Amino acid sequence: MLQVKTESFVLEKEPGYNDEGQILLFSREFGLTRAIASGICKSNSRLAAWTEPPALITADLSIQEDSQWGRRLLTLSPKNYFPQVKAGYENLRWFWGYVGILNYFLPKNTPLPKLYPIWGKILSRNGWWENANARNLNFAFFITQLLKHEGLLPDWRYCSSCEKSWLEKESGFFVVGKEGLLCRKCSSQISISELQSNLTRNVIPDFLNIFSPEKELVLPKNILRVPLEERKILEKCKDSDNLDKILESIFSHSKINDQVLCRVRNFLLIFLNSIL
Repeated sequence: MLQVKTESFVLEKEPGYNDEGQILLFSREFGLTRAIASGICKSNSRLAAWTEPPALITADLSIQEDSQWGRRLLTLSPKNYFPQVKAGYENLRWFWGYVGILNYFLPKNTPLPKLYPIWGKILSRNGWWENANARNLNFAFFITQLLKHEGLLPDWRYCSSCEKSWLEKESGFFVVGKEGLLCRKCSSQISISELQSNLTRNVIPDFLNIFSPEKELVLPKNILRVPLEERKILEKCKDSDNLDKILESIFSHSKINDQVLCRVRNFLLIFLNSIL
C-alpha cells in the first residue's frame, strides 16, 4: 500500500453506507480518480463541508491497486471553496457541465500536468462566473485546450478536406460527423444521403444541454456556417494559454459581441457531440 499527498479538485461526491462516500478528484499527478472516504456524508461535519464540490484540497490518499476501490482518502486540508462558482444556480449548472465533459473525455488515473492548471484558472477567475460573455469564453478556451490535450482538436485555419487555407473573410462550414471545418467547395460535395446519415445517428448527451440557454441544444439540420469572426475566436483559444490576452484581442475586433461568443460556444457543443 502506498500513501501519497496530492493537491486535488473535488468534482463530485456520492453517498455510500452510513457516513461514508465516494469523491471524484482531479489532480495533476493522477488526473481523474475516485476515492472512498469516511465522514464526508456526516451531517454538520467539517469534513462533509470541505468535500462539497467544487473545492480544492490537499489530500492524503492511500493507494492499493489490487483493492476493489484502489484509493481511500485518509486526511485532507481545505484550500479553496470557490465561492464565485457557488454564488448562483447558473454557475453551478455550468460547473456540472464541465464535470460531465471531463468524465467523458479524460482517461481515469492518468497524470494531466498541463490540463490541471488550466482547470484551476477557469475555477478561480473571480467575476468571470457572473458574466455570460466570460462564461462562454471560458468554455471555448477550456474545450479547445482539452481537445488539444487529447489529440482531437482540428486545425481551424484550414479546410480539413482539401487543406486549403481560408481566403480573407471566408466562412468555414461544419458537417456533423466530419472532422474540422470544410471550405464551401468541399461542403457542397457532400451528398444528401450522407448528410442525413450523419445527423440521424447523433444523440446529444444530457450534460451538453446544460450550456444551452434553451431547453435543448439543436443540431444543425444540414451544414453549419462558421463565419470569420467565430473562427478567429477558435484559433485564438487554440494558440494561447493566456485567457486575459485572448479576451483583449477578440474584443478589439468590432464585430465580436455576446452573440458571437454564444455561437462559438454552441458550435463547440455540437462539435463535442459529433466526436463523443
